[in-house]
Amino acid sequence: MPERTIWALTFALTLLSCSWLDRSDERLTRELANAIESRRADPNAELVLDQVTNFNSERVFLFPPYTPTSAITEALGFPWEGADRTGIATRDDIVLLVFVTGRRVVRFSEFPRSLGDFSEIEFGRGLSPADAKFRVELNGTGRTVIRLASTK
Repeated sequence: MPERTIWALTFALTLLSCSWLDRSDERLTRELANAIESRRADPNAELVLDQVTNFNSERVFLFPPYTPTSAITEALGFPWEGADRTGIATRDDIVLLVFVTGRRVVRFSEFPRSLGDFSEIEFGRGLSPADAKFRVELNGTGRTVIRLASTK
């Protein structure tokens, strides 16, 4: 294969991989939604993110609607260009779940609040896989609300 073709192919694959990293992980969103739905009927069932995800991360950060990019940067401890692309600063229909290893975002989900609302959880600190345990509850209006499971 000519050298020029190899460089063109390498460049195209690099661009493709970079654009993929800046997109919400739809498969992750579906898996989270399915896990939440299966736990709605059982108030004792925990949603353990580490058991739902099929990748490694050191921490997960949750950001509520209208979170400014500066707050995301402060919480993560590094700038993440993908934050602006989510539109979280102007949206109220999603909660942003950002999975981080070191100083790198490995996956994220623009999780629709209509499928399970994480927005009542205290934000700004990352949760380790061991601490990312939640309860799925229905509030008085029938809306699915996700809360941190109490640590005992």
